[in-house]
Amino acid sequence: MSQPDAEFPADVGNMALRVLYLEDSEGDYELVSAKLRKEWFNAEVKWVNSERRFIAALSERVFDVILSDYDLPGYNAQQALRIAQERAPTTPFLCVSGAIGEETAVDLLKRGAKDYVSKFRLDRLSLAILRVLEEKSSLEARHAAEKALRESEYLYRSLFENMLNAFALCRMIETDGSAPDFIYITVNAAFERQTGLTDVVGRRLSEILPKAVELDLDLLRIYENVANTGAPQSLEYYIQSMGLWVNLSVYSPMPAHFAVVFDVINERKRAEKALVESETRFRALTEYSASWEAWFDAQGALVWMNNNAVTFTGYTPAEYIDSGDVFGMIVIEEDREKLQLAMQDALRGSSGDCLEIRAKCKDGGTIWVTVSWRPLYDGQGHFIGFRTSAHDVSDRIKANLKLQERMQEMQRFFNLTVDRELAMVAMKKEVNALLQALGKEAKYSIDE
Repeated sequence: MSQPDAEFPADVGNMALRVLYLEDSEGDYELVSAKLRKEWFNAEVKWVNSERRFIAALSERVFDVILSDYDLPGYNAQQALRIAQERAPTTPFLCVSGAIGEETAVDLLKRGAKDYVSKFRLDRLSLAILRVLEEKSSLEARHAAEKALRESEYLYRSLFENMLNAFALCRMIETDGSAPDFIYITVNAAFERQTGLTDVVGRRLSEILPKAVELDLDLLRIYENVANTGAPQSLEYYIQSMGLWVNLSVYSPMPAHFAVVFDVINERKRAEKALVESETRFRALTEYSASWEAWFDAQGALVWMNNNAVTFTGYTPAEYIDSGDVFGMIVIEEDREKLQLAMQDALRGSSGDCLEIRAKCKDGGTIWVTVSWRPLYDGQGHFIGFRTSAHDVSDRIKANLKLQERMQEMQRFFNLTVDRELAMVAMKKEVNALLQALGKEAKYSIDE
């Protein structure tokens, strides 16, 4: 039933109001519509006077409220209410009629009508409409909130169950003080998948993994501290009782509780260990090698050089890398073009050996080196650069130069000796010729 008299809020009058009014009396329609427009300045009242027109109006548009007389020729409010509930179930339905019995009014309300207003008390109509509209708005807001909550819960559950990270929510429990302990409140599928532990919810850690209390006491202390202080922590930890390396984040969503999100990183740890071992072997091979090693990327930029650079030239690897013109820094001007041509071949993926060049030293001197190069490829066979290996051959080059000088000296001596012998033969020939011209016997025998 309509509420007791109250003052109609003035600010509500500016609200738009779309009303569908089922009424067979034109006079009553005009009376009601005039009353509404007086208090609702933007009221729009659609008048229909038959079942057919009522159904048609419901199909044409959406109304804020439906008003209906109780008795119409061949039709009544109960029938109209049923049609309204089928075609506009969220639109409030009010009965506006003359005197009807209390039982009839109550029955109408039980069937779903929101209120009954007597035509003799139309001063209550606007307040009744306002009340049912506020109830509808409140109901819609509640339904929207409930829907949002359901969607949020579904989204949370979906994320929770499908997240790749393992998750566990736990509650710390009282112990005798020897070691912390906790109960699993909830875990996701990734927790079971990554740890291999099942059926843990509602059970103590000490029941599931008795050795953890002793072997992983440090981790349990961390959980306890987070649950008590609320200060989150992130760390990598080796869980001895499970043989698992984990990268975990721990936080406290509520007092005495902690939540842990983690990934098992055994594979990564094995890879890191293998990488360290590989780098150690590589360093041993390169740093203790007698050769001067360097790596260049696919664009020809120097990316790494071993410390033998200092032994060879006095320059550090960092000085070469930072120079911006490594080839100009390495080689003397006369040999620069020869080195650059070889490196262009290296950038095309070729190999080469025994390129002899003179390298500049920090003290202003030079050394002879022989350079070899090999292409480098990644696991997919893509060219990623080339490696050079240089050896100091200064002693060999100097020895070769001395040998060449000695050979040249010997050649000069040989030439001098041969020239002298040839001169002696010529002189003997001249003496013999003179003696024969004098009629005497030749003095020298000459072997040609």
